[in-house]
Amino acid sequence: VQLLLFPEAYLGGYPRTCSFGAAVGARAPEGREQFLHYFRDAVDLGDTPGGAGDDWVERRLPRPKVTTGEEKEGIRGDGTREVLEEVARETGVFIITGVVERAGGSLYCSVV
Repeated sequence: VQLLLFPEAYLGGYPRTCSFGAAVGARAPEGREQFLHYFRDAVDLGDTPGGAGDDWVERRLPRPKVTTGEEKEGIRGDGTREVLEEVARETGVFIITGVVERAGGSLYCSVV
C-alpha cells in the first residue's frame, strides 16, 4: 500500500441528519447543544486564522513546549496533524483524509 485515502469528514464526523435546531431566523436550544457537540468533535489542526500566511506554510511559527513528565517538542492544536504525519513517516504510506476542522470560532471541511 502506497496511498491510504479516507473520505470527507472522516475525522471530526459528518453531521448527517443533524439540523442543529435551525429554522430560518431561529435556532432551538437543543440545536445549540447539538452544534456545540459537533464543534467540540472537530479536529484542531492548530491553524492560525489570524493571517500567519507564509510563516505558517513554511512552519516558522513558534511551537509551544508541552510537559508530560519529560520536556518534549510541543504540538499545535490537538495533535491530529502530528499523529497523521508520524504514521505516514513510519509506514511510508501517503495518508489523505477529510476532516472537519475548527479554527478560531469557525468550522471548515478540510483535507490533510
